[in-house]
Amino acid sequence: MNTNKILRDSLIFGFALFAVFFGAGNLIFPPSIGLVSGADWPLELVGFTLTGVVLPILGVVAVLNSNGKFEELTKPISPWFYKVFNLVVMIGIAMLVTVPRTAATTHEMGVHTLFPHVPSFLTMIVFFCIEFLFCK
Repeated sequence: MNTNKILRDSLIFGFALFAVFFGAGNLIFPPSIGLVSGADWPLELVGFTLTGVVLPILGVVAVLNSNGKFEELTKPISPWFYKVFNLVVMIGIAMLVTVPRTAATTHEMGVHTLFPHVPSFLTMIVFFCIEFLFCK
């Protein structure tokens, strides 16, 4: 295989992994953990590193070792398990974490700072209506 192609693919894969796993929480959360933990910060650092770095990388390695397919990884459990598990994870992450956090961030950072008396539910309704228009 061509060395340039290997380097290019490695860079693309590395940046993609970085983009997927590194978010605002990984930038904001560690300093606040260190501040709250005080003298016990080394133990907190180990816990955060295990759950925020090691486990996601092990998940990627596990899927890559099963021919890059989550279906192959879960085949020993049951043929239908990957569909149910993916559905539960996608609904759980998107509908219960990401979507509310996006709306709350929009209200706190964008609207509340300029218009402190606007209720958050109104901001969220307008936000999702505008989002819906862009998604059509």
